[in-house]
This record gives sequence, C-alpha cells and structure tokens, in this order.
Amino acid sequence: MKQTLILDNIITMDEKRPFAKAAVVKNGLFAYIGSAEEAKGYG
Repeated sequence: MKQTLILDNIITMDEKRPFAKAAVVKNGLFAYIGSAEEAKGYG
C-alpha cells in the first residue's frame, strides 16, 4: 500500500473548512485532509 504525505496550503472547496495544511493520499485516493500534525501521525 503506497502512502504519500503532502504538506502545503490546500484549498478544499468545503465551505465549513475551506483551507487545510496537509493531505494524505493512499493508493491514489485522499485518505485525510486537515492539519499537518494529524497528517504526520496518520497511518
């Protein structure tokens, strides 16, 4: 299972949470979008 951590300013297009600092992609799908701290511990 391949996992990629992306740390950047992310525009989510979600009205409740329009911005995020990190995303985790697993097997080509977004598995997590949110804070950098939580993304680093995701897995």
